[in-house]
Amino acid sequence: MQAPVAGDKTYTLFEALVAAKLNGGEYCGCPDIADIIEAADAWIFVHPVGVGVAANSDAWQGFGDDLYEELDDFNNGELCDDDGDCKFCDDGDESGDEEKDDDVRKPKYK
Repeated sequence: MQAPVAGDKTYTLFEALVAAKLNGGEYCGCPDIADIIEAADAWIFVHPVGVGVAANSDAWQGFGDDLYEELDDFNNGELCDDDGDCKFCDDGDESGDEEKDDDVRKPKYK
């Protein structure tokens, strides 16, 4: 994790992905974070850490950067509010919502 990125964005996404997993992304009230983590895992599988993805590459500009931004928002507490509710999810009809885990945690790893 302390390796210099030297323009390789795989390190950027990998660090945010690890932090999101350590922050318990599945405990956020938003089911989208689990999908984002899964998509980031897939991106890292296709672009392994250290392969040399440049910031101006199609791989980064097309999808990697968006994944990083979402993970970074989650890791910095900007995706979920204090109750663990996603700020971007539709709260309209809660009848189908699953019961939330009482141990909702704010992200702490960055």
